[in-house]
Amino acid sequence: MKLPPEFDPVANLVARQEENGTFHSVIQSAALVESLIRDGSQENFETAELVINAVIDCQSTDPEDPHVGNFLWEKETEVVEDLNAVQFVLFRFIPLLIEFEGRISVVTRERMRVAIRSGLEAIARIDVHLLYTNIVLKDICNSCLGGELLGDTEIAERGYLKLRRWFDRTRQSGIPTEYNSPGYTSLAIEVLGRLASTTEDVDARVLSTIAAARLSVSAAALINP
Repeated sequence: MKLPPEFDPVANLVARQEENGTFHSVIQSAALVESLIRDGSQENFETAELVINAVIDCQSTDPEDPHVGNFLWEKETEVVEDLNAVQFVLFRFIPLLIEFEGRISVVTRERMRVAIRSGLEAIARIDVHLLYTNIVLKDICNSCLGGELLGDTEIAERGYLKLRRWFDRTRQSGIPTEYNSPGYTSLAIEVLGRLASTTEDVDARVLSTIAAARLSVSAAALINP
């Protein structure tokens, strides 16, 4: 896989140039990690590990920080400004560690585990509302899969319970509360699909599969009744 032209090999992060300087995107870099690892070559695995560590370096580890465990949106911001950043990073990291743990070096995968646990603790503190579909589905997916990865039943059970609560509330109308966006609909289907294909929990697999199907039918009906 050819690295994107925006990749900065010095910082090992995706960058963009602005009039007032260079800015490195932590979220886009986490997405790049998934592309590199799924490409499968050893060279790309080695590059992915460099990016993983650069992303983890952008996680708050200060116990005095109220947002400890969360990530910077961009390296240059220096403080956590967007509380959703942790959701986007863990959505990439958790499934990759579940699927490819044996190919990631011991040092990097242990850093990932520590970062994931701290990130999941931040997610639980934020506890985003059920109406915020885009983010609550990432909360659910990250918590279910992250708890399973870490062998932490409390984290996983929080995810399973929140999935049930979101499912029951959404069932009242058939679709998520704020949905009229093709982009967000496809994103919700992606997140639910990842949960359905990866979780070890039968109930979570069934609920996420049904929810993804309902969203797909609703979107299709809007396109062509």
